[in-house]
Amino acid sequence: MQLQYAQRAAQKGSTGLFLKLQVAHDTHGNELIIAIVASSKRSESVYRIHDGIMAKMSGLHGDARLLAHHLLATASRFNWNEGASSGVSVKQVANACAEVQHSLTMRPGARPLAVDAVLFGLDGLVEGKGRLGLYKCHLTGVVDECHFCVVGDLCLDKMLYSDCVNELELLWNESQMRQGDGDVDGEGMGNGSVSRAITRMATVLLKQRQTTQSTTSSDDKQHEQKEHESPAVDIYIMKPNPKCRGGVQISCATCVRKEDLDHVGALFEEEIFQ
Repeated sequence: MQLQYAQRAAQKGSTGLFLKLQVAHDTHGNELIIAIVASSKRSESVYRIHDGIMAKMSGLHGDARLLAHHLLATASRFNWNEGASSGVSVKQVANACAEVQHSLTMRPGARPLAVDAVLFGLDGLVEGKGRLGLYKCHLTGVVDECHFCVVGDLCLDKMLYSDCVNELELLWNESQMRQGDGDVDGEGMGNGSVSRAITRMATVLLKQRQTTQSTTSSDDKQHEQKEHESPAVDIYIMKPNPKCRGGVQISCATCVRKEDLDHVGALFEEEIFQ
């Protein structure tokens, strides 16, 4: 019963969409991770776990903070034991996250953490270039390595969730097709592909947020005022860059509304491919 409660609580957390995108080759790598997270002023759900590793928690806020602090300490211990030169991979942190979540489901008297976590960041080097990893850790202790994934309350709307997964799969397939065309000389990198991906992902999430706000009713004036505010998202872009902290370059835009998506997407495109 506690496990079922934890699963329901995790699904009611703030939504996040994640896509590991293949882009044209540059001097550092050809991978990019786009994270679109529902913007909220009340609490933070994205944590920096280690240099080059971040996590999105969906579920009970107290459980999320507890798990994030545990992963922060675990990553520091990995770094201390293995040495700063080898670094810490996001796969190591994801496995540690799964271990602690699974152990709580087996321990008498313990309550499972009502949190689903998505960890993304540097996952090692391939031919001298940074490789990014994207892992979804379920509260039952299952770890999935993903090209794209969804967490949060968007999963409760089966139709919208299906549309979102189809959109992410389509974006992933499009990036694979562009990669297969042999675009390795840098041409076409500024063709707006990243901006389009950001806009299409954010539009799905904003649609879900708008639906949620329209169905929420309250007599409290503060809540009524909040319902009339247009929903917003936070956008994170991660790409390998050995010159940056942790070997990755992380760019972020917070509280982005629908009317600002094109402008923000163009700014990301210019920064990423400059």
